[in-house]
Amino acid sequence: MADDDGEVGSISTSTLTVPSSQILTLIQHHLTESGLTSSSRALLSESSIGTHGLLSHAHAKLQVCAKNGDWGEVLEILSNVTVSKSSSEVRKKLDLVLGQVHEMAILELGDLSEMEIAFATLRVCSGLMDASYHWDEEDQGRADSDKLSSAGPLSRSVERRLHALAALRSLHSSAAVSEDNIVTAGTLLPPDYYGSNGVTKEKRRHTLSKRLGEVVPIIPSSRLLSLLQQAMKWQIHTGEIPMVKDLWLQ
Repeated sequence: MADDDGEVGSISTSTLTVPSSQILTLIQHHLTESGLTSSSRALLSESSIGTHGLLSHAHAKLQVCAKNGDWGEVLEILSNVTVSKSSSEVRKKLDLVLGQVHEMAILELGDLSEMEIAFATLRVCSGLMDASYHWDEEDQGRADSDKLSSAGPLSRSVERRLHALAALRSLHSSAAVSEDNIVTAGTLLPPDYYGSNGVTKEKRRHTLSKRLGEVVPIIPSSRLLSLLQQAMKWQIHTGEIPMVKDLWLQ
């Protein structure tokens, strides 16, 4: 293109600065999508930057695992998810639901009569559970049966319910005179063990699964490759990268 003086002009270019954290996030998404879990964990340990969500298939698996009570798998899926510092509200919601996942895992261990493991897990996770606890605006408007939080520090609430469960089953087991009664005693639960208004374990799992689906973002696939393709096209368009035919003719 020629200007008024007859000189050939060039397409103006500008420099775009991208924070390194965003580049690392894109790399994490690519590693996760490619199934390179070891590389992804190594990058996470070195940079403290993981994915900002889950791919669609992992997101669906997360909700299914929550409905089935497979809390170990739920925590494994969430282990690589981090949230940018600018998303403080998302960070709070993610921390809250992580605390509730730990709460539910411990309560179900107690329900399975694995009291030693339940109390040991509670001691390890109490700091995380109490740090993540708060009444968010969504909980304020929920029905009692749908509320996932308990009044007071979460770890103390879980500890009280575990002690109540142990005392209830111990009392009925000592009074049992037949094998059938012993089996029945092993299924007893204190009032409001899984939540207020006698919410059941299945209802609580479903509510947690729904909350995980709401809080954890879904990330689009092939983001890094798409951005690289767009960058190449733009650099060719602006002349930053010469066309192959130009190189051939030189």
